Amino acid sequence: PWGEESIALRINCRDDRVGLSVGRDGPVVSGASVFVTLRVNDRLAPGDIWEAARDRQAVSYPGDARDFLRQLPATGTLFVRLEGSRRWRFEGTYQLDGIDDVRRRMLAACSR
Repeated sequence: PWGEESIALRINCRDDRVGLSVGRDGPVVSGASVFVTLRVNDRLAPGDIWEAARDRQAVSYPGDARDFLRQLPATGTLFVRLEGSRRWRFEGTYQLDGIDDVRRRMLAACSR
């Protein structure tokens, strides 16, 4: 799914590990990492530093993505904000409707 600023939310299974990232077709960061704020419905999560991909077009969730996926509610919204230097930011809001099916498939496919 895409957010307001063409930021795609990606959930994948690679090397038997669940991964979560956000990105777009152009750079979203200027350095090796970025500060990210998450909000699930009205609940603000503590901000964290996410690592950038080599091409700077995506950033990856630094924690246990499998556990994060388990904790998402079946409905509602996930808001993601990437904030960098010089006041730039990218934001995306994603509807969680249908996340149960994605969660079930990812947790079945990836053991870590």
